Amino acid sequence: MLKRGILLGIMLILSSFYVLGYGFDVSIEPIKTSIFITEGAEYKLTVKSNLDYENRYRIVLPDFSLWSVQTSPQSHRLSGMLIPANSEVSTTLKVYPTEKVWPGRYQIKIIVDSEKTDEEVRKVIDLSLLSGEYHQDEFKPEILITLELPNEGKLDPRQRQTIKVGVKNKNLLNIADLSLSLKSALIDEQKTGISLKPLEKKIEEFTFTFDSTQEPLEDSLITTVTVLDKTFTVVSDYDVIGFTESFQKEVKTEKGLLKTKQIITLTNPSNVPAEELYQIKTNPFQRLFASSNPRASVVKDDAIYLEWKVNIPAQDSVKLEVTVNYLPLVLIIAIILIGTLSYYIFRSPLIVIKSVREIKRKHDGISELSLMLTVKNRTKKPVNGIKLIDKVPNIIQVEKEFKIGTLHPSKITTHEGRGTIVTWNIESLEEMEERIVTYSMKSKLSIVGKFALPPASVKFKDKRDKIIVVHSNVLSLK
Repeated sequence: MLKRGILLGIMLILSSFYVLGYGFDVSIEPIKTSIFITEGAEYKLTVKSNLDYENRYRIVLPDFSLWSVQTSPQSHRLSGMLIPANSEVSTTLKVYPTEKVWPGRYQIKIIVDSEKTDEEVRKVIDLSLLSGEYHQDEFKPEILITLELPNEGKLDPRQRQTIKVGVKNKNLLNIADLSLSLKSALIDEQKTGISLKPLEKKIEEFTFTFDSTQEPLEDSLITTVTVLDKTFTVVSDYDVIGFTESFQKEVKTEKGLLKTKQIITLTNPSNVPAEELYQIKTNPFQRLFASSNPRASVVKDDAIYLEWKVNIPAQDSVKLEVTVNYLPLVLIIAIILIGTLSYYIFRSPLIVIKSVREIKRKHDGISELSLMLTVKNRTKKPVNGIKLIDKVPNIIQVEKEFKIGTLHPSKITTHEGRGTIVTWNIESLEEMEERIVTYSMKSKLSIVGKFALPPASVKFKDKRDKIIVVHSNVLSLK
C-alpha cells in the first residue's frame, strides 16, 4: 500500500508538466512565470500526436475574462496546431493578465483538445503577478466610465434625481486627483480630488433637482473624467418626461344687491398642456338668471350642471365666471305690480258692453235686431251724470217704441252722414251697480253677409270735472 501511494504521488507531480492521452501527449515547460501587469508570461507547449493520421489540436483558455493567450506562431492560437501522423509540434504560449487581476500567485488552466477524436488534455500552469508600484511612470491613465441614470433615463422634474457614475482605474497607476463633471442643457455638476488606487473602482453620486415646471425635453448628458491632462468622455441621452396633474381650483365669491358672482380660477400644474371638464351644479330656477363667461354648456345627469371643457397650457391658468342676477326678476315683478296697481288706479270706473239680444231674418238676411247695452260701475264709489250714446248706421232705423221696464232714451238724433244717434241719461250708478238698456231696430233692406255696428260710448266727469269717455266693443254680425 505504501508503494502504491508513493507511486501515485509521483504521477500527480509529473502531471503538471506532462500528460499522456489516448491519441496525443501534451507537455508544458515554463520560460517566464513572474511578470508585471504590462508583461506576459511565457511557456513552451509541445503536442505529440500518437495517431496514424494528420490531426488538428486547439488551445483553449477557460478563464478568458481574467487572462488572454497568444501563441508564436499566432496561427497556432487562431486555427490550431496541425500535426502530421506520429509527429509533434511546439509553440510559444504567452499569457497576459487583464486589468481585473491583482498582484499575486495564480494557477491557470490550459486545455488542448483534439479535433478528430474529441479528446482533451487539461494542464495547470503557475504564474506570479508582481506589484508594479515602482513602475508608476510607465503607466498612462486609463479610466473606464459607467453611468447609471434613474428610471432608465426618463426623469420626472418633480422628483429629486441621483445619477451614479462609476470610474475604474484600469491599470496600476495611483491616481490622486481625478476630476469628474456632468454637463447638459439642464445639468451642471462637478467633483474634484477623487483618488483611485490601482485597478480600483468607485461610484460617485450626483444628486440634484430640476425646476418642477420644466417642460419635456430630449437632452444629452456629457460625462467627463480628467486625470493628468487626459480626458475621457461618455455621452448619454436622457429625457425630461411630461406629467399631468389635476387642475388646481380657487373660488372667489362677490355678492351684491340681488346678485352673486363666482370667479373660479383653474391652474394647470403640469408641464404639458392638459384638458379637463369642469362642472358647477345648478337648478332650473337658478339657471334662468345665470350667465357665464366663457359660455358654459348645460348638462343634465343626476342633476343640472354648467359645464366647461377647459384646455390650459402648461403652468397657466384660466378664469371662469358665473353670475346669478335676480334683479331682472325683481324688476319684472315690480313692473307687473306697478302695472296692475296703475290699472286699478287709473282704469275707468265704468265699462260698457254692447251685445245682441235677438235677430230676426228675412230673405236670408237680417231684417230686425234687438240690442242690449250694459253699463257697470266696477268701483266702490258712485258715479253721477252718466250719458250713454250709441250710433246706428243710416241703413238701419231705430224703433221709436220701447218696452216697459227699460230706460227710454233722452234723445234720438238723425244725421244724413252720421246716421242715428241715440242718447240715454243716467243720473248715477252706485258702487258695483249695473244698468241694462235695450232697444230694437229694423233694416230698410235685408242685410246679407257680415257687417259691424260701431261701439257705444259712455261719458261722465271724474272728481276733477274732467270728461271721461269709455267705448264699448265693436259688434260684428253675419
